[in-house]
Amino acid sequence: MRRTIVIGGLIAAFLLAQLEDLATAGHMLDRLGSVAERGPLVAPAYDVFGLTGLIALKIGLFALIVGTAALLIRVGRPILVSLAVALLAAGAAAGVLGAATNLHAVGLV
Repeated sequence: MRRTIVIGGLIAAFLLAQLEDLATAGHMLDRLGSVAERGPLVAPAYDVFGLTGLIALKIGLFALIVGTAALLIRVGRPILVSLAVALLAAGAAAGVLGAATNLHAVGLV
């Protein structure tokens, strides 16, 4: 039961951090254009598909990370469960860092 709460919390934190990154990226790209984006997939996706491309990338990232974590947890070996926790925590941290750099680019941080 405790593991379920921890994993659920990490998934929620990952989702919120990535949504924050998406929102700030949209704002930054609207103000500065795709030349300000350092993500190798984000700038071309924004140039070709606009905000819809960014949303599709975030959905794909979320599915990939949460799906991988679910598979690791399903195997049940403690080292793989630890790896799943680390993967979700790293995804959340990457979202927060991405949002911070987006805000910094537009001068809000």
